[in-house]
Amino acid sequence: MQQSISEKEARINNNLSVVGVLVTEEHETKKAKKRNQNHYSNNGYQTGILSLLLL
Repeated sequence: MQQSISEKEARINNNLSVVGVLVTEEHETKKAKKRNQNHYSNNGYQTGILSLLLL
């Protein structure tokens, strides 16, 4: 009985750590996307000229 309780606790802790990693990754991804959007909106003018030159 005692062993099955500790096995359940181990499974729960493992699931919680997986969820924690996923939430952290999602948050980091959102921050990175926001940084990229700011970067591209600031450089939109240069990017437009560069793409015209490449055509």
